[in-house]
Amino acid sequence: MDIDQLIGSSTSPCRTVSQEDQVLEKKGSCDPDKILQCPYDKNHQIRNSRFPFHILKCRKNHPKLAKELRACPFNARHLIPKQELAQHIEMCENRRSPEESEGKDEDFAWRVPVLPRENPCKTEDWDMGSCDPDKILQCPYDKNHQIRNSRFPFHILKCRKNHPKLAKELRACPFNARHLIPKQELAQHIEMCENRRSPEECEIDHV
Repeated sequence: MDIDQLIGSSTSPCRTVSQEDQVLEKKGSCDPDKILQCPYDKNHQIRNSRFPFHILKCRKNHPKLAKELRACPFNARHLIPKQELAQHIEMCENRRSPEESEGKDEDFAWRVPVLPRENPCKTEDWDMGSCDPDKILQCPYDKNHQIRNSRFPFHILKCRKNHPKLAKELRACPFNARHLIPKQELAQHIEMCENRRSPEECEIDHV
């Protein structure tokens, strides 16, 4: 049985099939027990809660492949060959228009806001960093650009085209795709990342 089929549903009968599928898809992306495929070794099937930590270790064993992979701006767990990234972005399951993200839809209905760092594995989309679509984020390409959370991935896709040299020097944090860090500072950022939590913490919260 497909592992995604094991995810339960709390949707009401009045919802359409597409609405229900969207809610299940979003919940599945936050499920710490969901199994993900390691992009470096096809023999590695990793639990969602452990995936960022596994990637940090596994990419050290595949430095050549690591140089060819890029993180999707909508989900840091999507590591895609750079020549396929544009196509992936168009089809990414986590891609939603800014207007949809800002709307009062089912997505935000189930993600109840909580105090920062309180039980994030249950209630928080790790790649959003915050459930607040109006949170202001700093563009890493232009310090004059202050971007709303809901629009940030779309802004980055456009802005990095204007700064190709800088784009080559930035790497996405494995815990939050919105954190674009100079590659020489990435290791230090990972140690201090506000979205970093041990897999054990996530599993305790999930109990």
